[in-house]
Amino acid sequence: MDFGWDQIQGAREYQQDAVSILSWPNGEILVVVADGMGGMASGDVASVECLTVFNDKFIEDTKNEIQHKLLVSLENANAHLTHLISTTPEYEGMGTTLASAYLKDHQLFWLSVGDSPIWLFRDNVVKRLNQDHSMVPVLDLACKKGKISEQQALSSPQRNQLRSAVQGEDIDLYDLSEPFTLFVNDIVIIASDGLDSLTKDEMSVLLAKNLTLCAESIVTELLEAVSNKNITDQDNTSVAVIKVI
Repeated sequence: MDFGWDQIQGAREYQQDAVSILSWPNGEILVVVADGMGGMASGDVASVECLTVFNDKFIEDTKNEIQHKLLVSLENANAHLTHLISTTPEYEGMGTTLASAYLKDHQLFWLSVGDSPIWLFRDNVVKRLNQDHSMVPVLDLACKKGKISEQQALSSPQRNQLRSAVQGEDIDLYDLSEPFTLFVNDIVIIASDGLDSLTKDEMSVLLAKNLTLCAESIVTELLEAVSNKNITDQDNTSVAVIKVI
């Protein structure tokens, strides 16, 4: 396996994304991307603290199955935010998305909360693997059923609103996968939603063109493509790539 990550701040005043890639000699890989929210320092605190506790708990648990380890790691990270928020008034309202991906022996597992995407590039097509816990799929479904127009769906002020996040409260909506088999030349992308500045078609073309590059170079190409869009309010963008070789 080949892997790498990087991030850009975009047009935002603060970097509130946190990213980590852990790897073990036996080929295990754990990627976590957390996109903090809550303004100024608190979003940064939420993402870093959540990621740190999640990783620590995952490493500590050497006995349970992967799905259980991922879920318990999330529960511990969420409980940690509960404690921080209850003891530090200025952290009230902070939270973070979390997208985690574990890979061993070509078997991929993921656990995610929020709208941070996990993409699979296979056979020149980009496909989202995890659920989107924003209002985007809700509005798009309403449009498909004829309840609202396409323009209403795209311009709704609720479109980027999260239906679930790690905020120190009960998490009723999360996506925990069954094992998913990867093949040689598959590329898995774990990112914050700043990468949504690129369409699926744009990502597909870029990845097909750069398939022979290493994972770190693919990360660079994706972030440069986001930057080249010159979007006025470009969000923080973090990208981690796993390339199956």
